[in-house]
Amino acid sequence: MRILPIKLPNSQNISFGTLNKETKPTQETPSQTDTNDSARALELLAISNRAQINKTPAEVKKALDNFRETNKNAKAVSQSAAEEAQTVLQAAAEQIEKILADSKKIYGEINKYPYYTNGETMEDISLSNNTSRKTTFFPYSNMIVAQEGTFRNSGNQGEYDRKFYFLNGMLQEYLEGFRTYPDGTKEYSKRIEFVNGEPHRYFEGCTIHPDGTKEYSKRIEYTNCEPYSYTENETTGRDGISRFAKGFYFEDGLMRKYIENYQSFAAADTQSNTQSGSQNSTAKKISRIIDFKDGQLNSYMEDVKLSENYSKRAARMIEYENGQPSIYKEGNKISPKRKERSAAIVKFDKNAEPIWYSRGNFEDLYRNSFFAKKYICSNGSWIKVVR
Repeated sequence: MRILPIKLPNSQNISFGTLNKETKPTQETPSQTDTNDSARALELLAISNRAQINKTPAEVKKALDNFRETNKNAKAVSQSAAEEAQTVLQAAAEQIEKILADSKKIYGEINKYPYYTNGETMEDISLSNNTSRKTTFFPYSNMIVAQEGTFRNSGNQGEYDRKFYFLNGMLQEYLEGFRTYPDGTKEYSKRIEFVNGEPHRYFEGCTIHPDGTKEYSKRIEYTNCEPYSYTENETTGRDGISRFAKGFYFEDGLMRKYIENYQSFAAADTQSNTQSGSQNSTAKKISRIIDFKDGQLNSYMEDVKLSENYSKRAARMIEYENGQPSIYKEGNKISPKRKERSAAIVKFDKNAEPIWYSRGNFEDLYRNSFFAKKYICSNGSWIKVVR
């Protein structure tokens, strides 16, 4: 099994230069869609109205302070998440390699008993005389179950050390540290599912309750032998409602998304769900979402709420270009029809220097933008745009 290295996000320090003093003049565009000509026209409009500000307005300074704090968190968390993911995936890969090696050894011992394959006997066969770590196998036609350690059963309670399930000579499932309890609860310290001899799901600290609720301290999903997702401290109810402390998602060996403190809830408005054709819709609350592109920061959001009608809210968010912040938004709300509102927006040039600030922003379905107040930076000063 090959585990691609998880590339770390760009940790280059961003120079905030003039954020704490008057900003330098810039010819950068004020938005992702504006041209240089329209940016210059906006500057001329502001200058012609002479709404000159000799120092950074208080609301602009506050937004910049919030941006610095948010951007610092984004870089620190993304770096830590990438390093943690690399450590966990590497440790899991080593565990899987060891288990596959052990399974081949055990199956080699089983092959010394040629009569097991015809399924004529259900009698367990001991592979070792070591009573403390005795390994037995149970032939069931084309399925073989090899159990290591003595199963102890008392009052509907039982346990064993390790168990290997083989189908047509290939390892299908591995269980470790199994325990059952009188109420029907089952625990595994480790559980791994295989498809065609390759890892498919990896679990640590697995608990299955009688009502169907499942808890995992670690869960890794694989596709094409590569890790696809990894979650920590996950709980999933039989109704599908779930929560987890951390979620890591990968593509081609690179981190593509990181999620922190995820919680899903049953949708409260059943009537609206019925009208929209959704019977099992859920809302989601997430402390942090980080998206990556080519191993670099692409976007960062804090205090995110996703409703059942696909609307989205984020208390703070930063969009990045080539690993550098390009725009910062506070109180961002996006409706199902892509109407967007933001309490405040700061736009940056390619050197992460602020070039304009606005508040009370609204963008309609046709991408027409409106704002309550706006400042741009010109000649080292903030200028209020007078409409």
